[in-house]
Amino acid sequence: MKQVRQCGEHRERPGIVPDIWKKMRTRKPIGFDFRVIDITGRGLSRTVTVGLLNVGNFDAHHVQLELEAFCSGRRIRLDGRDYLIENLGTLRARQWVTKTRTFGLGFSDGLRIQGTGITLKVTISSDEKTEIISHYYEL
Repeated sequence: MKQVRQCGEHRERPGIVPDIWKKMRTRKPIGFDFRVIDITGRGLSRTVTVGLLNVGNFDAHHVQLELEAFCSGRRIRLDGRDYLIENLGTLRARQWVTKTRTFGLGFSDGLRIQGTGITLKVTISSDEKTEIISHYYEL
């Protein structure tokens, strides 16, 4: 009768962790690093350039950015919507991408953010992980 070992038992080299286990410990799970690179424009439109890095050692699938803007606690409508969505597809391990998006603002919103700045809330979602990042940007 064959003896079945418990998961994690390693009898060939007692006290030594197999190499594959060491490699697994050094692997980072999927995570994101998000940066606002630039915001330009005046009046009723702005152009935002952002960068996104998958800091993990695994690919992130069906990555999507959802951008929301707030000023003094009030939502700013972007192109007449509450938020903008950008689909990025698969973001490979350690891959960096930049995206630039131009959006329109309402008249009062354009004036309001000119004097006080804007808070961008970005929700980064993939099949594997979701992160929410907020960043205040003074204009």
